[in-house]
Amino acid sequence: MAHATADIGMTDYAVSLLAGHHRLMSDEGAAIGGKDAGPSPHELLCAALAACTAITLRMYARRKEWSCPASVDGLSS
Repeated sequence: MAHATADIGMTDYAVSLLAGHHRLMSDEGAAIGGKDAGPSPHELLCAALAACTAITLRMYARRKEWSCPASVDGLSS
């Protein structure tokens, strides 16, 4: 089962994340009061969806025995 924790600490908008055993940082950009110390939550969500899409395409291509490119175009919102 997937598990993640978030610790906001004392710095505005900066969040320390633990996803499984991986440590990540999230922050908002300076324009809205953050220090841009990591991707914003919205950017992390887009990255997660892009990773899921790329992995799904690779798995499907492997099952069909198709060659699969090394990269996939990004997502934006």
